[in-house]
Amino acid sequence: MIHPTGPLPPTVYWRRRLVALGGAVLVVVLALWAVAAASGGEDTDRAASHERDPAKAAGDVPRPGTAGPTTAASTSPPPSRSTDPGDEREGDASGTARPGTGTSAIAASSSPPPGPPPVCPDEAISVRAESSGPEHRVGQRPVLGLLVANEGTVPCARDVNRELRELTVTTADQRTVLWSSNHCYSANQPEVPVLDPGEELRFEITWAGRTSEPGCPPDRHQVPAGDYLLVPRLGELVGDPVPFRLLP
Repeated sequence: MIHPTGPLPPTVYWRRRLVALGGAVLVVVLALWAVAAASGGEDTDRAASHERDPAKAAGDVPRPGTAGPTTAASTSPPPSRSTDPGDEREGDASGTARPGTGTSAIAASSSPPPGPPPVCPDEAISVRAESSGPEHRVGQRPVLGLLVANEGTVPCARDVNRELRELTVTTADQRTVLWSSNHCYSANQPEVPVLDPGEELRFEITWAGRTSEPGCPPDRHQVPAGDYLLVPRLGELVGDPVPFRLLP
């Protein structure tokens, strides 16, 4: 079987065997290449199907040190209450709600955070007084109001400490102070709210209709019938007096 036999010369038979052997080797090589190509393509597709975008992966799991949505909590301390033994109580301050008290997302920025709002200058602040009516009967307890408003064009902060704000009842000529909301109090807590342009704070107190003096001595007298003035003050700012009358 090794040595060729036949009517043709031996070289012909050797040439035929080499051609057949070469074809067989070529078939084997092509088969191996096809298998290798198929295996390599499947692995690449599988790897690609499990690959994830780093940015999306970072969004699925929060990175240490990154902040999510936060709630802004910018509130001012509540106003102090009068300790007047004459049943005169000051109500809580009320005003227009400011934006930014809900939930907000912190945006990444290269710029530094804004600083605190400026202090409201006196020319941007108005102080007014109000009474629950122009006339009251002697013995009634009228509700008196002190209103502080930002008349400027930018948000600003103003100290409205209980020691700074005051309502007084004076005689019609404004020479004698009959009663003051500051004669009978002991609290002195900081109150520095931020006022938006046009925002107004209102502080109310129920007056017992009696006189008072500094230091709040217990000897107090009923204010008689007559014409009087209600004068508002915030620090050095004094508002226009509001007239009212006590009837018998």
